[in-house]
Amino acid sequence: MSEYRTATGRLIGAAEVEAAARQAERGYEPEQLDSLPRKRGRRPTVGEAAAAVVPIRLDQARVDAIDARAAQLGTTRSDFIRDAIDRRLAAA
Repeated sequence: MSEYRTATGRLIGAAEVEAAARQAERGYEPEQLDSLPRKRGRRPTVGEAAAAVVPIRLDQARVDAIDARAAQLGTTRSDFIRDAIDRRLAAA
């Protein structure tokens, strides 16, 4: 039996996917939709203006080191990288 991972990381089986699809095809009453979990919403703003996406390439060892240190600090990879950049710019 196939397993799938939801957006939140939960594993679900093919039977659960099929049941959800059948329910969606039947439709939902508005009060049913109100009880569904909400998406977390938009990403938090970074600074005062719209944020630019700046893709960079890193070797896997750096990514692993960043992720490990960010986890130790209880932060995200993106916040860790932004903080490292801010520190480097402040030292200039």
